[in-house]
This record gives sequence, C-alpha cells and structure tokens, in this order.
Amino acid sequence: ESTVLIYTDGVVESRNASDEEFGLERLTALCTAHSREDPDELITTVLDEVRNWSAGLEPLDDITLFSLRITT
Repeated sequence: ESTVLIYTDGVVESRNASDEEFGLERLTALCTAHSREDPDELITTVLDEVRNWSAGLEPLDDITLFSLRITT
C-alpha cells in the first residue's frame, strides 16, 4: 500500500512572516509522519500545516493538492 501526493509549487513556496518557505523537506517530513492517513486526511493535514506556517498571510501562488492510495 502506497500513498501518492501531487501538489503545486504554491505548497512548498508558501512563506511565513519571516519570509521562509514551507519547503520540500518540511512537506516530505509531514507526509512521512502521516503516511498511514486516509488520502483526504493527508490533504487536510498538509493544508492545515501550510496555513499554520503562513500564519494568515495570503498565498503568493495557488495551492493545489491531490492524493490517492494505491493498494496491490
């Protein structure tokens, strides 16, 4: 069983008040920590974390996520 997360660059390029990007490393760690979640829950988790990171700042780019689980 594997989970695939497809995202636009607006996710990793989201910035906080210190002008730091959310980044690929943070997204990867988040996905690893929540890899057993249902795909819908994973999307909610990532969106919540990006929103918390941005602390209410408007996104500079679109944020789009798609997740699916592959079972064999």
